[in-house]
Amino acid sequence: METFSLGFVSSFSIPVLRLVSGLRAIVVLVSTVSFLLHAEELEQTKGQCDLSQPVMLSSINHPKIQQYFEPLIKKTYADIGVNVDFVVTSSYRDLMLVNREALSGSVAFAEDIIDTIPGLIKVAPPLSIMSYMLVCKKGKPCNLEQLHKLIEVGGLAVTNAMSMGVVTNFPQIDKDNLVIVSKMGQVLSMLSEGRVDYGVYPVSDRSKGGTEEIPVEFDYEPMYDIATYHVINNNLLCLLPKIEASLSQNLKTFK
Repeated sequence: METFSLGFVSSFSIPVLRLVSGLRAIVVLVSTVSFLLHAEELEQTKGQCDLSQPVMLSSINHPKIQQYFEPLIKKTYADIGVNVDFVVTSSYRDLMLVNREALSGSVAFAEDIIDTIPGLIKVAPPLSIMSYMLVCKKGKPCNLEQLHKLIEVGGLAVTNAMSMGVVTNFPQIDKDNLVIVSKMGQVLSMLSEGRVDYGVYPVSDRSKGGTEEIPVEFDYEPMYDIATYHVINNNLLCLLPKIEASLSQNLKTFK
């Protein structure tokens, strides 16, 4: 009886073990297929952004940016099937909103300003070369070498964002003599109203006629040149290769 029982268990266990092995193989196969399908799904969605909401980019009140760069950037995105809108803000608040991801990017900013704020992504190639200009009231000395002394009396109007680059490039300037404003247009209005004698105003590449953007009522002296870039944050990072390719093409042909 004992021998029969052992033989029965032994003969019965073989098909059970085969069944268990078969089930395990099926589980492994299903898991593998599921993993591969998930990987394929991830690959298909890779490079896609959430565009369920309009893409909002900040801009600033400057003739070159609104008349040239805004249409350029709008076409750059339109060519990859993305519609963008612009909201005008003050210069430094502009980039802080991008940093906080309240906005997805900014039309154009000077490289030295971009580099002061984390979380911003420069889109290559650069849009242009920007020239920072010392703008002076007529009749006032307009000399960079003596600027640190001149502004002790006359003051120097500059936007909050640009002030960092100015002090870095001209360390002899006393920050206490800077009159900080929030918008670039205020630099020129303060000069016109006689509230300051000097200001820092950005123009497009001075070697290509950018100084024509300065009203004729002022004298000016070049301070330094710097590259200007379109800026995005992580909201649009997955589109970066497409944006860069489209921008590169549009810079060659856009008028």
